[in-house]
Amino acid sequence: MEINLADHHKNLEIAKIKFNQGKYSEANKIYEKLIKSNYHSLDLIYSYGLFSKRIRNYNLAKKLFSFSLKKFPTFINSYILFAEIFREENNFSESEKILFQAKNIAPNNGDIFYNFALLYKYQLK
Repeated sequence: MEINLADHHKNLEIAKIKFNQGKYSEANKIYEKLIKSNYHSLDLIYSYGLFSKRIRNYNLAKKLFSFSLKKFPTFINSYILFAEIFREENNFSESEKILFQAKNIAPNNGDIFYNFALLYKYQLK
C-alpha cells in the first residue's frame, strides 16, 4: 500500500491540534491510524509518545520512545522523555541509565544535566 505523505503529514498535524485542544480520544484515533500505516517518521513517533506520556499511558509511551531510540538514536528529546517516565514511575536506575545513554551522544546538552538533577532530587525524597 502506497503512503500519501502529504495526507500523512496533514493527519499528523490534525492529531497534534486535537491533542492541544484536549480532544484526546480524537487525537488517539488519528495517531493509531497513522501508526498502522507503517510510515514511522520521527515526528509521528515523538509526538505520539509525548501524547501518550501526557495522558499517562506510560506503557505505550515507553514502547514509542524505545522504538524512537532504535530508529532515531541521536534524537535526544526521546531519551529525556523516556527517562522522565521512568523517574515518574520511581524507577530511578532505569531513568539514570537512559540519561547516561543520552549524555554519551550529547555530552554538553543542558537538558540532560537538568534531568539528572531532577532525578537525583526525586531519589532523595
